[in-house]
Amino acid sequence: MENNKTYNIEFSPKSLKDLEKFSVSTQKKIVENLNDLKKNFHGTFLTKIKRLKSFGESIYRYRVENYRVMFTIIENKIVILRIIDRKELEKIIKNI
Repeated sequence: MENNKTYNIEFSPKSLKDLEKFSVSTQKKIVENLNDLKKNFHGTFLTKIKRLKSFGESIYRYRVENYRVMFTIIENKIVILRIIDRKELEKIIKNI
């Protein structure tokens, strides 16, 4: 991953269903954070990103307030896999 690289965001069908479950204000916060993430992946966002070790090196978790955005990176795309409440993280991880 290059430091000045800008990524595109792509949502999986499951992540879009997840996003629809939240209030409009929460959806807006999540999308705004993802737009910032794609522009500045290697900046201050690194403190909010953790690699999920049980899935190898390809799946990450991004913290947006009480929500967790699970994603992977494929070439120049950040592919959003799931968007969940932090309390549901363990349950959802088992089904990815």
